[in-house]
Amino acid sequence: MSPAFSLLVLQRPQQRTCISQPLQLRDSLVSDTSRIIETLRIAVLRARSQHVAPPSAATSLSSSSTSAMSTSMLDAKTWLVVGDVLNPTKPAHTIVTHLAQRSRTVYPVNPRIPDADLIAQRDKRRAAADRGSSEQDVQNSVRAVEGKGVEVLDLCIAPAVGLGIVREAKELGIQNVFIQPGAGSDEIVEYCKTNGMAVHQGCVLREMA
Repeated sequence: MSPAFSLLVLQRPQQRTCISQPLQLRDSLVSDTSRIIETLRIAVLRARSQHVAPPSAATSLSSSSTSAMSTSMLDAKTWLVVGDVLNPTKPAHTIVTHLAQRSRTVYPVNPRIPDADLIAQRDKRRAAADRGSSEQDVQNSVRAVEGKGVEVLDLCIAPAVGLGIVREAKELGIQNVFIQPGAGSDEIVEYCKTNGMAVHQGCVLREMA
């Protein structure tokens, strides 16, 4: 065997080894990268499942403002309650009595009572034993309380009727609207906010002890 042929045979294994090393290195890097990516993905998923975002400043401010607004309304001394105020089975009637028993001046209004029935129902109401000392005569129009210094309108009537009531209250200078459950709507809330009226949705019976 010539020296040249011998050198060629001896060098072949070394060439194959040199070629295979980059391939092994590439496979190793790909495998390591995949493991790192999977580890990071699991870590992110765990962090998301355990993370509870703290309430934002805007949320905290909104809650505080709502609470302060409700307290301010509940402290008011003169109320206008609009709803089925003469029916003992209805929330409006209970709210009127509830407020009157807590030394609030209350003006009950039911816009659905015809004028012809108003006087008779007033007389019946005056004779009722459950009438509070600060409860005023029933009216069928919000405008009947003009100049009475009403501070809060308590809305306890269907939203379709309530929006018109709120508009009348605005014209009379009433700046606070307390909306009972079932009496609210997006239109009423938006009207109040657009016209600078404070609005709170809640239940007087629960919030005023």
